[in-house]
Amino acid sequence: MTAVAMGLGSAVAVGDLRILANNISIVRNGLQFSPSTTIFVASLATMTLAASVLGAGVLGDRYGMKRMFVAGACGAVVFGFIGAAAPNVVVLMIARACIGVAFAFLSGLSLAIMNAVFPPDRRAGAIARYLAAVYAFGVVPATVGSLLAEHIGWRSGLLVTPLLAIVVVVITLRYVPETQSSHRKIDIPGLLLVAAALIGITYGISRLQGSVDAAAIAPILTGILAAAAFVWWELRCDDPALDLRIFRSPRFNAVVTAGAANNLVQGGSMTMITFYLVIIRGQSTWALALLLIPATLVSAVAAVWAGRAAARFGNCAVVVAGLLVLAVSLLMRLSFG
Repeated sequence: MTAVAMGLGSAVAVGDLRILANNISIVRNGLQFSPSTTIFVASLATMTLAASVLGAGVLGDRYGMKRMFVAGACGAVVFGFIGAAAPNVVVLMIARACIGVAFAFLSGLSLAIMNAVFPPDRRAGAIARYLAAVYAFGVVPATVGSLLAEHIGWRSGLLVTPLLAIVVVVITLRYVPETQSSHRKIDIPGLLLVAAALIGITYGISRLQGSVDAAAIAPILTGILAAAAFVWWELRCDDPALDLRIFRSPRFNAVVTAGAANNLVQGGSMTMITFYLVIIRGQSTWALALLLIPATLVSAVAAVWAGRAAARFGNCAVVVAGLLVLAVSLLMRLSFG
């Protein structure tokens, strides 16, 4: 049940972002905001999620991961309802910014809780079940939300997130054990610097969709400078938000690189598939959600298999095999007409 709760919590965050991305044109028509605002609204939750995820980890260590995870789920409930009831685009943007912070606690702490709750000899299998739950539950928000948005209205589509988040709160409070809290100090300057870095870079990249101009380059440069200041501060801070000594481990760096490659490819692929099917091919968002179900279910089965394979063949072999499959799938797309 811990794997179910954490998987559903992470799926709520991923699914909500897909709901809005798939139905952003319907939302724009409903609230009558400009195309330039559309890009900002669609990426706002992602920006605040990126800016808050390190802080979510620090607060989880300080006050208990379960407590902070539940706080994130409650935030998804409150701001999910506010976003669904938004009378104008300003209220929607405030709700999306706040719900992105809530998602940072859900996505950032879910895997950390799995790692803390399960002992090393059971961890690989448990995390595999957690990922299977993420993929399996991830079908629900995007599919149901797109169906409701297309046939009833965009507000009904956005209600999927807070309703599922209520389920996450109930299961977590009932079944998930609390983790041990620490007495570490909160590195506020470090958290502010990394937030500025991630928001600046993410916002600048989102602006590049329009054109390469000062409005896109300036925030990217600001983000890079903030990132450099973050590294400088963390190396001199007595109790840093991120202990940079972990990057001295080649194994850690390899895992982070593999995870980053996987996330970049999956995120980029989802954006391209959505654009291709909905904008170019003219498919409905409901049809797009249906087309994603087979791949998502296969991913859930593969996650369970990967956990068993890791116990038999080792983590390295499974990660390399996954990256090779990812590369082959991307090369196959070159043959699409």
